[in-house]
Amino acid sequence: ETSQTQHRNLRAETSETQHRCHFRRLRFGDQAAAKTLLTELGPFGHVVGSDLVYGAEKSRRCALLDTLQALAEAQEMLEVKGSRTAAPFLVTLAIKNRCCNEVELLVKEALEREIWTLRCAESRSLPESFQQEAEAFYGPPGRPSYCVVHLRFQRL
Repeated sequence: ETSQTQHRNLRAETSETQHRCHFRRLRFGDQAAAKTLLTELGPFGHVVGSDLVYGAEKSRRCALLDTLQALAEAQEMLEVKGSRTAAPFLVTLAIKNRCCNEVELLVKEALEREIWTLRCAESRSLPESFQQEAEAFYGPPGRPSYCVVHLRFQRL
């Protein structure tokens, strides 16, 4: 359903935008599929994801980070072979703290890999409806409900 909505929104944009934006389903942790995606549609200027991390289960966060790393490293190798001056591999993730502090856990694990420069957007810079604090079931009380995390791949 989400993919259908994305494609409908894309068709509503200008023809120039249609050539720059693609939507594909990708199983996190499948590095071969990530490399195939890069071969078919890359190189990528920016990868955007939303609502991809749920709960405290480490394997899902690691699978997401493994996939982003595989895309970044494959693109790096593609650009080295093609000897192009390349733009950095950028990722923006919108994350909602739902059951625990998913943002803190993802940031910690991304930084431990030592391949990402990472920045979290200030919550006051988000739309007002996204500035609420987590409460009860939806994340740790007193922490922002939403966060936008920016990752920049550090060249090999």
